[in-house]
Amino acid sequence: MKIESIHLQNFKRFTDLKIENIPPTAKLVVLLGPNGCGKSSLFDAFHYKSSEYTGGRPDNPDYYEKVRGKGVHCGITFHDGVASEKSFYIRTAYRNQPQVIIPEAGLQQVTQEMQPSTMERRFNTMIENDAAVLRNFQRLTTNASRELLKQTTDKENRSKNVGQLQDEISGMFTEIQEAMSRLFTDLVLNDLTDLVLNALDDHLESESKGLTFNKGTSKDLPYGNLSGGEKAAFDLLFDIFIKREEYDDTVFCIDEPEAHMNPRLQGKLLEELFHFVNDKSQLWIATHAIGMMRQALQLRKQYGDQVIFFDFSNQDFDGPVPIEPADPNRRFWEQTHEIALEDLAALVVPDQIVVCEGKHGDEGFDAECYNRIFSEEFPNTKFVSGGGKRELQNYISVVEAVTKGANVFGLRDLDGETSPTDVARSEQQGVKVLKRGKIEDYLLADDVLHELCQDKELEPCQEKVAELIALRDGVADIKAAPNQIRRKVIDWGVSGVGETPQGFLRDILAPLIKPGMSTYDDLKEIIFGSDAADT
Repeated sequence: MKIESIHLQNFKRFTDLKIENIPPTAKLVVLLGPNGCGKSSLFDAFHYKSSEYTGGRPDNPDYYEKVRGKGVHCGITFHDGVASEKSFYIRTAYRNQPQVIIPEAGLQQVTQEMQPSTMERRFNTMIENDAAVLRNFQRLTTNASRELLKQTTDKENRSKNVGQLQDEISGMFTEIQEAMSRLFTDLVLNDLTDLVLNALDDHLESESKGLTFNKGTSKDLPYGNLSGGEKAAFDLLFDIFIKREEYDDTVFCIDEPEAHMNPRLQGKLLEELFHFVNDKSQLWIATHAIGMMRQALQLRKQYGDQVIFFDFSNQDFDGPVPIEPADPNRRFWEQTHEIALEDLAALVVPDQIVVCEGKHGDEGFDAECYNRIFSEEFPNTKFVSGGGKRELQNYISVVEAVTKGANVFGLRDLDGETSPTDVARSEQQGVKVLKRGKIEDYLLADDVLHELCQDKELEPCQEKVAELIALRDGVADIKAAPNQIRRKVIDWGVSGVGETPQGFLRDILAPLIKPGMSTYDDLKEIIFGSDAADT
């Protein structure tokens, strides 16, 4: 089950929200934004909608209606499949279960009374506690006990000895044990085979510790002795592990999966959750944690459109708001870092920094253009301005001193007086040199002007391109061409082409330069090398 679009009206945070163009390939959907922006409200809408399929729609207008008395509209469409009671599986941000205490009656009596997972109702709204570990432990032993009972009564399995049956049950738990070992190198989930056998035979004592772990030299630690982060990670992994067989065509939703975890553990957990969910299902998370964000970016780079992002920050939900998948470029990640780290965002260092000519800092014209051109393919590369070409080397040294671990090099124009020897010397000093002259020579290249005419639907396209090329080639200095070309486009009745020549180049032309274009490929080879890929 995969969501195609969402339309909410008068629902909690939203007056009129439309989320559209969710690709059918999306397996992981990440909602980003600061506290209070509406991420949890969207999951409340999922929970509200899912109640239609289970026959228990909540009646709580004070909680759901933004304006009391107007009712709510909650429309969700799916790419495929028919909505059912297993269309959604949701976890709130409040998942506190400090310990797992097995009832004195033992597991056998309790588990015999358990309902199917789809009939469970652990919470009513996203602000309520969502304890699941004990129920999942009971469900696990129930399922395994039933399987064991089936095997012991089935004619084909009667010849198996107890050891063989124990091995088969133990194999059921291998995947969750291996996932936990990848998250925590020193924490081992103990085999649950004996507990299952005891539950089946009604021999489980009331003082049993239930779920136990080994950690270093400590043996048989009960679940209650784990740290908050260990419990939180185990809870989410264990939950999907238990539920995914029944919820095999489902939208899984987890609000703030990072709770109680450090950034490194957050990333590891997200990767495990991503792989635990099958390809027919979808995993939605709402987060503002740096570890989750960075791992989501890595998954995006590895799995492409299976991972998408929605940015809920800086939206005015008191009016109509359409939201589509965000382009995870450099600007997008700088904004999400600000959400996660606030004033510490400036300390987040990209993997690669390119110092180019222009006014010092991030505001230089060249740097802004390069960031717009390469932010999608190279989101971990940051272009900054370091002054004139004679200042670049000194500025590179300063940047290297304050950005430990980043690869730093320079980029400068090819001036008319620059000889091949000068170019070779510059590159030996860590400063690469453009081949066409200045950045304007790339921004006003033939293929870019062709993209401009197509983008603005200027017809006949080839004739319009020829006119623009003639204007460009008719000036003595390429820096004079942008204004003439901009004015010509305005004369053709096109609006929204920037208020200044620099704005025209930076905001209109630079975003048109995409992979596969000759200009893009030429710039990429100069700056990154022909086989470059961002890491």
